[in-house]
Amino acid sequence: MPRAQKRHLDAAQPSEPSTALSESKRQKSECQQREEKITNFWDDLSYVPLCLRALQEFDRRTISPVASVQSKPITEERIDSTLLKYFAENGGPSLEDLRTYRTLEDVDVKTVISSYFTMGGDNTTGAYDLSFEQHLSDHGVYLPDEPSVVQAPKPLNQDEILSRLGRARSSERVITEDDWNEFKEDNKSCSHEPKVKQEVVRTIAGKTKLNWEPEIEFNNMITLTEYTKKVKPDYYDGSKPSELAGSIRTQLKAYIVPSTNDARPLLPNFSFEVKGPTGDLNCLNRQALHNGALGARAVHELRSWTGVNKLDDQKAYTIAATYQPVGGQLTLFAIHPVPSKNSNHRPLSSVPGSRWKYHMTLLNGYLMTNDLDGFKKGVYAYRNAREWAEEQRKALIKAANSKAEDAPME
Repeated sequence: MPRAQKRHLDAAQPSEPSTALSESKRQKSECQQREEKITNFWDDLSYVPLCLRALQEFDRRTISPVASVQSKPITEERIDSTLLKYFAENGGPSLEDLRTYRTLEDVDVKTVISSYFTMGGDNTTGAYDLSFEQHLSDHGVYLPDEPSVVQAPKPLNQDEILSRLGRARSSERVITEDDWNEFKEDNKSCSHEPKVKQEVVRTIAGKTKLNWEPEIEFNNMITLTEYTKKVKPDYYDGSKPSELAGSIRTQLKAYIVPSTNDARPLLPNFSFEVKGPTGDLNCLNRQALHNGALGARAVHELRSWTGVNKLDDQKAYTIAATYQPVGGQLTLFAIHPVPSKNSNHRPLSSVPGSRWKYHMTLLNGYLMTNDLDGFKKGVYAYRNAREWAEEQRKALIKAANSKAEDAPME
């Protein structure tokens, strides 16, 4: 074989050691990036709450440096037999400093780091603990009765929303005591969250023509912050993509279109989270806040694009609902944006130069297993809330489409 041809064939063959080394460097780089993001997340918190993941972070920071320390093996030649006998006669040396000490053989640093991500996913924090709540608060996204907020602003249309929630639904079949008893039995038999979704949610929602989707990850929307994960509401309502002009969908896609599947509903201004009987109510509220803030931001972005007369109208256009089987607790919240005067808050809007906070306000709560009246009010409020949210979407989409039609052709 000619030398030139042989050289050409040799060059075409991949170098396995080189590829393996490159892959090793890439994995090392990714690991370093992960650790850096973990560190930045905790360092950025204005207050570190005591929770499991905070303890895991403490372990990560205190154990990792020890991993590089190599102790010298103790050999028989290094032992002073005279000194050993002296210690033995007097009870031996004090071992107080070694209590609860774990050697590197007992602790796997990689396990500590990976366990950090159990609830939050890669490089993110989940909606399951106080650190997530503190993180959102630091970025201007608040639960009701947030301690750091002296006087939380209420949406100016709160009374209007409450009036709509309490409206009777004469067009539907009358809810009877038998319906309530059946609901109680279904609620009682729910031993886990999927059962709640299957039995209880179906009764509360009733038959509907609204566009709602179960368990769709919002994998297309920009997250609220660098460290928050992509949400996956149990249910959300939105409008059909075909209802909004294509040019608007393209421009605001990262804010108003939840899924990479373009057929999914957009502008998610109503969400519903449920838990099983052993579910954490605080976690449920944090998830509702997360979902609601994304929905409120979506509405805010479209209102900004439409050029409404007053962007800061202090009104809510988004509702988040939760349900906990213990006591049959249905809770409805409103979420609305407020201009931020604190320059430390990171912008959650794409509007240039703007900074907005998002406040969650309790609208009402209903104990649906307590009595027939509470059951009726809860069912009516939930269904009315969904219809109200749809009306807000339709009105906004109509205004946006009108502007898109008037826009000059490029």
